[in-house]
Amino acid sequence: MAEAIATPPGGSCMVWSLEAGEALAQAVSDILADAHQAPDFTPRDYAAFVSAELAGRPVRPRQAAHPRLSILGLLEARLMSADVMILGGLNEEVWPPAARNDPFLNRPDKADIGLPAPERRIGLSAHDFVQAAAKPRVWLTSSARIDQQPAVDSRWLLRLRALAAAAGEKDALAPGEPWLAWARALDAPAAPPCPIAPPRPCPPRKLRPRYFSASRVSTLLRDPYAIFAGNILGLEPLPPLACAITARELGIIIHAALEAFAKDHPAALPENPARVIGEKLLEAFTEMVDDAARRAFWTPRFARMADWLAAREAVWRKDGARVLPELRGKLIFEAAETPFTLSARADRIDILPGGAARLMDYKTGLVPETRPDKSGYSPQLDLEAAMLLRGAFSGAPEVRELEEAAYVKL
Repeated sequence: MAEAIATPPGGSCMVWSLEAGEALAQAVSDILADAHQAPDFTPRDYAAFVSAELAGRPVRPRQAAHPRLSILGLLEARLMSADVMILGGLNEEVWPPAARNDPFLNRPDKADIGLPAPERRIGLSAHDFVQAAAKPRVWLTSSARIDQQPAVDSRWLLRLRALAAAAGEKDALAPGEPWLAWARALDAPAAPPCPIAPPRPCPPRKLRPRYFSASRVSTLLRDPYAIFAGNILGLEPLPPLACAITARELGIIIHAALEAFAKDHPAALPENPARVIGEKLLEAFTEMVDDAARRAFWTPRFARMADWLAAREAVWRKDGARVLPELRGKLIFEAAETPFTLSARADRIDILPGGAARLMDYKTGLVPETRPDKSGYSPQLDLEAAMLLRGAFSGAPEVRELEEAAYVKL
């Protein structure tokens, strides 16, 4: 299945290419070699097994190594000789490794059946250290911190320091050259620092925006710096290089499909509303994303969404409501002695037979809180409702009563 997904028309399979593909091929080969001994797996168990198996396999990218540099493991270093030997990772539990007890066999049982003691690896690492440290020119390095935690120097370093101190050479293992000073100098400023005042996003009143959409008011309340960066400084994030269907694209697709459905059927539902809604969703998807693989991925999801929407439409329109989709509205009022414009685009306004209205806003992601005292509250729906009661939406009749205002999570 992975090969089918990763093979473009007329191209070659990309699953097994490059370093990651080779490592994956080796992992699959190892799994298949023992497959006859494996129990029956459900797909969920198999996914968990493969994830755990792949997580323990490193993928090392090929890099053009310097011709005079070799990075070796302990076994390879026994067989090699070099002008300068750098011993890295001289920390406890790294070199030497920690002696871990077997969870199934205790020490006497392991000795009875001839298995080595856990400390044997420490002895082998001591042997490797002595061989490598006996070279003519050696650098011994250790880490002060590992994974953000303080690290302990290897016992080999501690014993060497004790031996040097007993011989009256306390500074024998001190760096011969100021390595740390050189490293710190790389980050040192070229000139004395010149502190500047912190940013103050308080532009003159004439530069402040006088036009806001209802959906942006929540951003103004939550993060005014974003408004300052976008509206005053004109900074916008660059679009991503990869073509991916994000929540934004999905929202545009679904809004366009439901707008088209409501315009074609503003009063009465068609004979098979689920089929028609599903077709509208696929049409809007194909218009934005021309990719057969992604279309096949989203088709069953759109079908489930269409079934759910068809059931909800039957409830919403049982009283003969008339649907007005994607209406734009604008309300102008005075703010700081200057006209201010609040705009909005209502996803859907249902005009009920008695003259009242129902306001709905479609959400494909998280639904905001509707109470102002709750974290995550967005005033968008409240502002749209206030605009509707003030006749701000062109194309909607005068509404004096709002029966319901609701977010609809799709």
